[in-house]
Amino acid sequence: MTITPTWDLFVIVFFVVIIAYSYIIGRNSTIKVILSSYIAILASNGIGNFLNQFLVDRPFIQFLPENYGIDSMSVLKISIFIVITLLLVLRGAFTVRTGNQQSRLISLFMNLIYGFLSAGLIVSTLMIYLTGGSADIIAGTGETLTQVTNIEFTSPVISMMIKNYSIWFSLPAIIFMISSFISTENTESIAENE
Repeated sequence: MTITPTWDLFVIVFFVVIIAYSYIIGRNSTIKVILSSYIAILASNGIGNFLNQFLVDRPFIQFLPENYGIDSMSVLKISIFIVITLLLVLRGAFTVRTGNQQSRLISLFMNLIYGFLSAGLIVSTLMIYLTGGSADIIAGTGETLTQVTNIEFTSPVISMMIKNYSIWFSLPAIIFMISSFISTENTESIAENE
């Protein structure tokens, strides 16, 4: 049996790795990854767009050959996104503490959901940046998204992720908010602990 590498296979492997990793690090750390990804999306988009205004015609920023179909600003945004996400996850000065679920089965299921949403957010953001898009178009429709991208994917999975980026971007926050309301743990404010 021969496996041919495709974009679909890349996405499936990436999802499986992130979901497995979310079980290793736990639900609280997975939520920290999601929150760090949100911050990194905003920062990489802002920094990339700012630098694009000043460096777009400079020869030293054009370090990738044109025949790869990926422009240097896409690589820059992807790099900034990855670095900021990693720095915030590993050294970020915030912690996440969620309430404990009554059932171990519910806890495992919620960890699966958060891992899946984390993978969706990260993969769809990387695909948006890879195609030359920008995260500020998340409010646009799928048609608008496909018009601004400069790489055509033959993968239906990647096309679906790009067209539905608004859902991938907003769903982790919605699920986190819902699970916060149904949490069973009573929390104390930080001011009471000081």
